[in-house]
Amino acid sequence: MNSSKYGRHIKKLLESTKIDQSDVLDYSHQPLENVYEQLFLFCEENIDRFSINFNIQPAYFFYKNTTKVNAGASFRDNSYVIFMTQGLIVRLNKKLGRNRQFIQNSKFSELKKLQNELTDDLGHLMFQCSMIFIFYHEFAHLVQQKKEPFYLNENPKETDFNFERHVCEYDADRAGALFVSMYIQQYYTEQLKENLKTKDNFNNLMYLGITSIIITFILFSNGELNNEKATLNGLEFYTKETTHPHTFVRLNYILKQYIHTAKSNYATIGTQDTLSKVSQISHEFFNDTGAFKNFATNFNQNIDEINKYDMELNLASQKMKNLIRHKIDLFKLE
Repeated sequence: MNSSKYGRHIKKLLESTKIDQSDVLDYSHQPLENVYEQLFLFCEENIDRFSINFNIQPAYFFYKNTTKVNAGASFRDNSYVIFMTQGLIVRLNKKLGRNRQFIQNSKFSELKKLQNELTDDLGHLMFQCSMIFIFYHEFAHLVQQKKEPFYLNENPKETDFNFERHVCEYDADRAGALFVSMYIQQYYTEQLKENLKTKDNFNNLMYLGITSIIITFILFSNGELNNEKATLNGLEFYTKETTHPHTFVRLNYILKQYIHTAKSNYATIGTQDTLSKVSQISHEFFNDTGAFKNFATNFNQNIDEINKYDMELNLASQKMKNLIRHKIDLFKLE
């Protein structure tokens, strides 16, 4: 098994749960070994940091040994578990972590100029933002649980509608948006040299963070990650159907939460300028294939119903006290 830290972590996981060792990925000597290792260390550190605050222990993270694209959270065997699949890591890294190619070839001159000043790859930063969103979305599900066994994932076999499940998914997106927004601010503070710390660079990095989330959703909805047909979230707009709110509803909420967090931490971005930059970056990312144009057109055509269902989910979330929105203070963020 890989690093001694990952090996020890997995040993405890297998001892505490009924998860079979064959389901656990050993990423030793794989092309993305460093990517797996860095992400594991991030996830383990944050599980250890926050699981005490929320009284969700023992808590574990592992990579599932399957090429299917998925992530999930569960409470079974008195243990809290988050997993991401090998397929998710490999395919998202291939799409987002393009070894500088995307940003360096971009017409977005501000980001291109910033990339030329950095040793870090902004494409990899996009991948990191996607992973952080997924991790904290799943962590929120652990927090939401009511000490009863559950298993939630992003690509479920069952498709039955459950309104409370919709509210939980909606609420979990709040945590993902919050921490991506905060991570971009941390990246700006800690990774940029003083001469690069400008208002424009800060805002452009904030735009890149939210765009990373939106691109991830579109890739999943279009079936580009699973090499399958579009998922239910990528088909006709719906409200009270299947296990997750429609992608449009989720991204509408995520965008609002992301901007709210950014503004509370002194970023000077707003809805219109963010949408403009998201559109610019996304059009380029999808090479004008029409993927983002179709997404934006369908989103705008359904905006009234999106806002209506958003309000319904928001009102319901105010009453469900197990949700992350009522426990944000337990993160004890500065």
